[in-house]
Amino acid sequence: MKRIITFFYEHPKYKRILIFFANGYWAIANKIVSHLPYYRFRIFCYKYLFNIKIGSKSSIQMGLFVLAPHKISIGYNSIIGIGVLLDGRRNINIGSHVDINFGVKIFSLQHNIQSTNYETIGGRVIIEDYVCIGSGAIILPNIRIGKGSVIAAGAVVTKDVESFSIMGGVPAKYIGKRNVELNYSLTPNPFPFH
Repeated sequence: MKRIITFFYEHPKYKRILIFFANGYWAIANKIVSHLPYYRFRIFCYKYLFNIKIGSKSSIQMGLFVLAPHKISIGYNSIIGIGVLLDGRRNINIGSHVDINFGVKIFSLQHNIQSTNYETIGGRVIIEDYVCIGSGAIILPNIRIGKGSVIAAGAVVTKDVESFSIMGGVPAKYIGKRNVELNYSLTPNPFPFH
């Protein structure tokens, strides 16, 4: 499969065809699957149609916007909230017992504004176990968020986050330490329209 994709990328005429089909494929995930009314059915579609690696007891609520879903992995017992954006183009790894709230945006690729040709730069985003990311937070590319950390609502994470840190602001700064003895399970909303 990788050889086929490489062939398409090396030939400009065929590259356009590949991009056309990839965008259509992602459009199905973002316009149809993300609005299906039952999270277990959405999980099934994301796993088996779009190849997102999803651990058991994890939940994806409605309105997920995803890029390169095959480069995203989600651990055990994690919750992805309503209206989250996951840009997997350079890989996103989400651990277990992670709570990602409404409207969070996680990017793995961006443009270099200092580049003369406005090139793209990026890197893998790693979110370790027991992390809580508040509503509206933005995670930029090439970031590691350590185990048990809390990212406050609306924060913009531009640098790696130490384990068990509480971060807030734009750009996110250290504002406190979290309890290190975490041992909880998240419960997905049992109602169908979530």
